[in-house]
Amino acid sequence: MKKKNIIIIIVSIVIILIAILASFKIYNFQKFSFDNYRYENLKEFIKDFSIKDTLEFKNAKLEDDYLEFENIKIKNNYHDYTEAETRKFDSFKSGGSFEKKIDDKVVSKFTFGIETYTIKGLMSYMKAFSIDRTDKDNIKRTDAVDIDSLFNKNDIKDDYDLIKYGYEHKDDKLNILLDSVKKRKQITYLYANLNMFLNEADDIYLINGDLKGYMTVSKTGSNKKVMKVIVRLIKDNMNTYYFSWNYDEDIYTLDDIKEFLNDIEIG
Repeated sequence: MKKKNIIIIIVSIVIILIAILASFKIYNFQKFSFDNYRYENLKEFIKDFSIKDTLEFKNAKLEDDYLEFENIKIKNNYHDYTEAETRKFDSFKSGGSFEKKIDDKVVSKFTFGIETYTIKGLMSYMKAFSIDRTDKDNIKRTDAVDIDSLFNKNDIKDDYDLIKYGYEHKDDKLNILLDSVKKRKQITYLYANLNMFLNEADDIYLINGDLKGYMTVSKTGSNKKVMKVIVRLIKDNMNTYYFSWNYDEDIYTLDDIKEFLNDIEIG
């Protein structure tokens, strides 16, 4: 009888421990779910997230008539442009900004330089995120995320790999029994950052070849007739070569912008 009581006690303790662990896991799966993350359109972003196409970057060989900044050379297709005010951000080193006007209206603007961040680099640096979407004016940077282990496991070396991985795995479903809280946090953190940097893009292109990177295309303005195209070519873990075109649709086509990629030399 005594032995039976001991077994009952042991089984009861095991059941209680399992219940506690299960409750902890259920709580954290809910806490770190897409529903609770403070960016309320995260699920919508993941649903619509796609890669339009993959482009190839081939390093040009420019001998004359080019704009130059540090080790960037870009063919000067902007002789009928005038110098414009340059972006002033701590995270951007400008190589120049140029605009074209018709009847005093800016119809096209080109900017290039070096942006001192990458999506993956910032994710590795921060390793934490706000989980409290009810207090957006007091963002709490809590709950550290071991995102680098996800990067290492899946051979994610740069933004190209990160965006490609995010697209290929966006329909994956986490299993509360088989997957860990650690993975739940990693996946939410990954898509929250992709959302933060890419949610305004109507189309996303990957770029491979001599340098890897990505291009985003957005329609802006009240009539959605202004195109904004940004190309980021990866320099290193925390820097990208940055090229931006803002233009009315009757000035350039997207094929023109793609052609401009053939006029860039990174030395």
